[in-house]
Amino acid sequence: MSLGEFILSIVASLIAAFIFQFLQGDKHIRFRGLPPAPPGPIDNIAMMTDHREENRRRVRDFFQGCLLRFVTFYSIYICISAPLVLKAMFSHNVVVLSDARFIGLFLPEIPINGQWIQLCLVLIAIALYLPISHLVRKSVALFESFFGFRAATAKVRFTVGCYLSTGALLAVATTYLYYQVSFIQAVSSVMFVVCLGAMSASK
Repeated sequence: MSLGEFILSIVASLIAAFIFQFLQGDKHIRFRGLPPAPPGPIDNIAMMTDHREENRRRVRDFFQGCLLRFVTFYSIYICISAPLVLKAMFSHNVVVLSDARFIGLFLPEIPINGQWIQLCLVLIAIALYLPISHLVRKSVALFESFFGFRAATAKVRFTVGCYLSTGALLAVATTYLYYQVSFIQAVSSVMFVVCLGAMSASK
């Protein structure tokens, strides 16, 4: 992956994160107008202050949600694209998107090193992220109803963990579809890479 393709993937992921947060966020940000002035000037100042704090909180929550969606969406994108990029780098033949087992007939014949591959992978990631996001929200809500979260950070970590686990499964599926390996070998390969990444991050 060249530097230009890397920057393009980052920009596309940021745009997708903003769109997902705007469409699937808890509430859209709507800056309400100031309410009618109450009788006393002191109460009026207090209400204006509370109103501004509420708007600041909404803006902060929106951008924090965008950051969370960017991290989770980009992780899904990387888990899909990384096995393809590695195969294209080390293969002597031209690797195309339609080389996948079982589902290759439904994919376009675009070379992995082609100029349109990033757009195709982003679109595939978006198509996968929508049901994954819905499933993760349901899973988090179910877990919270039974066990609860002691802090908001614990809920965020659990959410990110759900996305990363799903991304690992997608990496296994991509490896199995594009490499001549069994499903167990695909799982072993992905787990080996995950363990290497965890060991590198812990140092």
